Amino acid sequence: MNAIVKNKLITYLVVLLLLANSIAMGMYWWQQYNNSPQAASAKDNLGASAFLKEKLGFDSTQLIAFQALQQTHRQAIRAVKDSMHLAKDQFFNLLEKDSVTEQELIDGASLAANKQIQLDRITFDFFKSVQALCRPDQKIIFRDIIKEALRI
Repeated sequence: MNAIVKNKLITYLVVLLLLANSIAMGMYWWQQYNNSPQAASAKDNLGASAFLKEKLGFDSTQLIAFQALQQTHRQAIRAVKDSMHLAKDQFFNLLEKDSVTEQELIDGASLAANKQIQLDRITFDFFKSVQALCRPDQKIIFRDIIKEALRI
């Protein structure tokens, strides 16, 4: 083989390897993005909603009311989660201090715990509202779904 053919072959192989590497890196980044906690959480939430709608067999009126409840619920949860993150940040920022009083620990932990209580209450109220949307036959299915979810 002469030098020109060898150089062309090497050039094509380098370009091919660079292309394969770029595709592999793109797939890796895409997979990381799709498996991020936010993406997983969003998928789980959408899956839970779809599961509820499918199992309960909402009619069009119930579906509109459910979607409105869901939107309100998401906004309320987002606000409390944001404030809970801030409360936990403040609590763990106490680690930066040389000495921390027992009262500071109790206050910081209580603030974060109260945010969790708010989250649980908002979630309970949401499910209570969903239950109120249900017909009597749907309420039986809803109760079974909730019982099953609590076992998980």
